[in-house]
Order: sequence, then C-alpha cells, then structure tokens
Amino acid sequence: MKLPSFTNIPIVKIGSGEYFVGHSGKVIKTLLGSCASVCLYDAKTQVVGMNHFLLATDQLKRSHILDSRAGYYGLHAMELVINKMMRLGANRHRITAKVFGGSNVVPQLSTHGGDFGTVGEQNVSFAYEFLKRERIAIVSQDVGGDHGRIIYFDSTDYSVYVSLIIQQQEIQLKKKENFY
Repeated sequence: MKLPSFTNIPIVKIGSGEYFVGHSGKVIKTLLGSCASVCLYDAKTQVVGMNHFLLATDQLKRSHILDSRAGYYGLHAMELVINKMMRLGANRHRITAKVFGGSNVVPQLSTHGGDFGTVGEQNVSFAYEFLKRERIAIVSQDVGGDHGRIIYFDSTDYSVYVSLIIQQQEIQLKKKENFY
C-alpha cells in the first residue's frame, strides 16, 4: 500500500514514552523498533489516541535501561491514553485498537537473560493481554520481525500506514535502542 502524501492534514509526531489524544483530523506518526504502539479510536465520537511505550512493565527500571518516566511503560501508557480519550467523550466499550511494533532490531537485546523473550516480544504480549483484559477489540496489527517501522495513524478514517525502516534509519534506531 502506498503511503498518502498527507499534505492537507496536520501531522503530530510522538516519540518514546509519549502519547497523543485528540479528535479526528490529524495524522499521528511514530518510529518503532522493539517499542510498541497502540492506536485507539472511538468511531462514534471520533476521539483517537496513540502511545509509544518502550517496555511492557517497569521491572527493568532498577537497571540502567530507563528512568521512571510513566509513559515508557505499557500499563501507564495505555491508561494515560484511554483515560484522556474518555475525558474527551470516548466510551471505553466502543474503543477499538490496532497494535504495532515489537521488532527484534537488536537481536542481542533481551531481558532477564532471555528467559522471557525479547523486549519487543514482551511489549506486544503486554499490549495483547491488556487489550483482552479490557475487552478492547484488536482489528489489525503489524508486529514482530527484524525491521523497525514508521507508523502513520490517520485519524480521519482510522487507517494506519506502515513503512518499514530503510537500512540507514535502522542503523540509527539500533544505536538509540542500544543506548536504552
């Protein structure tokens, strides 16, 4: 699928540990490697949200990997988006989800000696489990693999466009993930 030009619609960029919630009329963009992103929407109220979290839980914050920024962790990132969506009029029972990310762009990066899978696998697993527990339907996903992704969430029609990261961008993404 060819990426639209998005020339007449504002683009909101979110980074690691960030999220955006608002009404229809914007494209939300982020760059993912092992991180995960969940795009959420209530089509009736046209309220949308998207997050970008680095780790499923804060279990790794005891290490050098991350500090305590709430949006970095799946549970906090999901609750921040859903709660703000509800404040803008969304109904939790009508929210629908799309899940992205969880790549293994840094193969040697695993947690707890590899006993629990890669960081990407844990992030995706967390997203699936959270959404199942909250009874939020997942209507599409693009997860796993060995390449990062750029995600464009078009809030005008709730479509998500995925662009695999080219080699030069992937080198930069691997450096960033190794830093964390």
